[in-house]
This record gives sequence, C-alpha cells and structure tokens, in this order.
Amino acid sequence: MRRLEPLQITLSDDTPAAQALTLIQNAKSLAEEMQGLQGEDRIPSLVTSNGLIAWRFLQSAAAHIQTDAPRFCEWGSGIGVVSCLAALRGWASTGVEIEPRLIEVSRQLAKSHDVNVNFRQGNYRLDRGDDANAAIEFDVLGFDIIYIYAWPAERQAVTEAIARHGAPGLIFLRYGGGLQCDAFRVV
Repeated sequence: MRRLEPLQITLSDDTPAAQALTLIQNAKSLAEEMQGLQGEDRIPSLVTSNGLIAWRFLQSAAAHIQTDAPRFCEWGSGIGVVSCLAALRGWASTGVEIEPRLIEVSRQLAKSHDVNVNFRQGNYRLDRGDDANAAIEFDVLGFDIIYIYAWPAERQAVTEAIARHGAPGLIFLRYGGGLQCDAFRVV
C-alpha cells in the first residue's frame, strides 16, 4: 500500500533572480486586481499562493527531486504564478484550473514573461464522489511533482488521493497559506 513520507523542507530567505522577482510582483498585482472584481465579474473561489513563498518552497523541494527534467503540475493553478515559477526552474510545467477566465489570465501572465507553461481546464476538488477518477483525470501518475493550495475542508481528501494514486517517487507539495508548506514523497 502506498503512503506519504514527509520530506524535510526549510524555506530559505534568498531573493529570487530578477526574472522570477518581476514575475512574482506582476502576479501579485494581477491577483489583487482579480480579487477586486465585483458583481458578475467576481471569481468567488479565487485564492492565490504567495509568489515569494512559492518560489522558496519550490527551491527547497528541488533538493528532493530525483530526475533531471521533472514534470510539474499545479493542481488548482489560479492565475498561474506557481506554474510559471516552476517553468522558470526549467521544469515541464502544467497548470490545471477549473475557472476558464483564470486559464486565460494564466496564459497571458506566462506569455508576458516568456514562460512556457501548459494550462488546461480541470478540477482537483473531490466532491464529485469519486476521487479515483479525479486523480486519474489529471494524470497524477504522469507528473514528478504536484503542488496544491487546497481548501482547508479538502486538504485531507486531496492528501489521501495523492497517497493512493500517486506513483512511487512523486513529490507532493501542499501549501496551506502563509508559511505553511508541507512536502511528501509517495512511497
């Protein structure tokens, strides 16, 4: 039976390179703009990872990667900042997002920073009743690293789905807001 083995992650206080720092700053402004939308334009479920914390999280997780060309997936990619940061690291990056408007915003962010990321529509939420189909739908077995900023109510279910369906060796990065960064390897 597969399980998750915790990985030791220590966030550095290093400053990102100029390209990453500019992307982080632009993504923060874009997120604030998107979160400020009102009425029919509002996207009620939009939460975004802190770009600087995400960059440091990815940097720390890199020490645990066992392949030269990792395949990265941000499951619930929002405006795409983490997917773009992974691509800047040279990882083959995919962002999966349920909201079509955010996919378009993500593509624009990546294009404006000359970053190659594949964004596609999908949903990591497991309230459809069958987490096995949800996990397979997003090719959990096809990635080396999966990053999720899970809603608190879904945190346990998503973690259990990764443990059950992730391939051995998969690195699971679970962001919980603020400085809450947990990393695991499927064993």
